[in-house]
Amino acid sequence: MRGRSVARWVLAAVYLTAGIFHIAVPEPFLTITPDWVPYPHQAILGTGLCELAGAAGLLTARLRWIAGVGLAAYAVCVYPANIKHAIDGLT
Repeated sequence: MRGRSVARWVLAAVYLTAGIFHIAVPEPFLTITPDWVPYPHQAILGTGLCELAGAAGLLTARLRWIAGVGLAAYAVCVYPANIKHAIDGLT
């Protein structure tokens, strides 16, 4: 079980850091946001808040499962930005 606990803390730290950056320095994330996303500034703020909530949820026993489900859904939702980032990096 120790490995799972360490992995959970590392994952929470990654999401915490990403959430802070989404909120504090949104400009790099705006550059990879697809043009069809409405209200991109608010979308970046929302993704940062989701990451912060997910990080906290991973470290709370009662919320751990739903935080995992939420972060999985989050990953699906931000996938278009990852694709745009990869394509823009190729050109």
